[in-house]
Amino acid sequence: MMPLAQRKPQGTSTPTDMDPFTFVSNPETVDQVYTDFERHSNAHRVDTDATLASSIRARHPDMVLTIASYYSCDLLAFAAAGHAETEQDPSDTGSLTLRHYDGPPNRLDGGRGTLSDEIKFAKFLYRWHKHDFVLYFVEGDESSDGRIKSSKSYVLQRPEGDETVRSKGAATDQLISAAAEWGLQLHDEILVYDSYWRKDANLWKSVQNADWNDIILNEEMKHEVIRDVEGFFDERTVYKEFSIPWKRGIIFHGPPGNGKTISLKALMKSLYDRSDPVPTLYVKSIPQLWSISAIFTKARATAPCLLVFEDLDTLVTPYFRSYFLNEVDGLESNDGILMIGSTNYLAKLDPGLAKRPSRFDRKYYFPLPVMAERVQYCEYWRHKLQSNPKVEFPERLSSAIADITDGFSFAYMKEAFVSALLLLVVDRKDSKRNERIQDGGQDGPDELISRHKPKYGIAGGGDDNLEELILWRTIKRQIRILREELDEAEGLPSRSEEPTMQERQDR
Repeated sequence: MMPLAQRKPQGTSTPTDMDPFTFVSNPETVDQVYTDFERHSNAHRVDTDATLASSIRARHPDMVLTIASYYSCDLLAFAAAGHAETEQDPSDTGSLTLRHYDGPPNRLDGGRGTLSDEIKFAKFLYRWHKHDFVLYFVEGDESSDGRIKSSKSYVLQRPEGDETVRSKGAATDQLISAAAEWGLQLHDEILVYDSYWRKDANLWKSVQNADWNDIILNEEMKHEVIRDVEGFFDERTVYKEFSIPWKRGIIFHGPPGNGKTISLKALMKSLYDRSDPVPTLYVKSIPQLWSISAIFTKARATAPCLLVFEDLDTLVTPYFRSYFLNEVDGLESNDGILMIGSTNYLAKLDPGLAKRPSRFDRKYYFPLPVMAERVQYCEYWRHKLQSNPKVEFPERLSSAIADITDGFSFAYMKEAFVSALLLLVVDRKDSKRNERIQDGGQDGPDELISRHKPKYGIAGGGDDNLEELILWRTIKRQIRILREELDEAEGLPSRSEEPTMQERQDR
């Protein structure tokens, strides 16, 4: 492909067809704009746009100049995604960039870091749909103290048709519109608000691993949640038919570690997998009053969408409450917005949020798992470990573990499994310690368990053969430690209604 610098731009008359891209390669004028930028930067800057626009027009008097905001229209990212061609002007000797090394996002993946440029000033040749442009990308100041910065694209094109250098460039406007519309779309990303809106590809990747089949909840409630959320986006015509505002609010509440977050992720995944994908907007913080307006303005522009407020009780403080409620109930339409707020402590929510109709209409309680759900969770781990010949995990062990984890959340059960398996890995490397565990030596888990004064009975499931299993003896030890931690923190979850086998025997 011929380099952009060698192409003849549309609407340009030159002596021969072989003339270079003369209007961007004139050595007599190409560096002067940067010289003016440098002079401006070394002085007390107030308005970079005015200075640069004047300089660019003086150096390119026969071209149409349009200034585009980087934040609403990232022309370089648009080209990097393959929608346009661009290269830094090879004849330009005036540029200012900062070179950065960005480490790998996850060292465990074994990836390498990358080098990237933070552009302060650079000149590019740009081609889109057979239209040629010159683009100056500049980071400038909008305040005399330099604390308010703004990045802009100064786009130049030859006048076409009836256009003049003082009119709008139709080709430039079309380019800006295309790049801005592309920028509004989510490309395997989730919009996250944390003082400002940003696109998060890593969160999107983590959501892709969420599967309703792997989530252990009461089946009836699981189906209700899915039907409630999916049905909202399916039934717009029904809302309209009955003159009901097409908006909804749902609260997930219950003790921590019982499936609220993973259920949110599964909902986000299922909504993205629809034939007409529904995007998610995730609110991480609400630091300022104006943030509430920014959140709902973006949600209205993105609707239909899922708007998630995780830990709603900490996000909507008394100081922000009335402003938040005004956005929920206000004059502006919230059609197509499904809000889901989660909280570990429903009682901490203001009654105006938790109890008033038309705000958060439906509440789903995620309780501590009962016996059947704990067995199901243990079975989930058993199936995960089936292919590992080093771990003996018979089916009967699931019921035994479930019986001694009464009052545990799924998060605590997970910690018991993870810590027990890690101990087995360490013990396998230490053959002497492994022998002591197998022989029931003084440092084995059974002896360590017996040193505690249990508040709860540790049942063996009525099966003495379980004591032959290293996993059973090790996980009993971890469960005992976790119970003591809960007691010390005075945060022991309330026990479910089902007694353990030991309690049934004691009765």
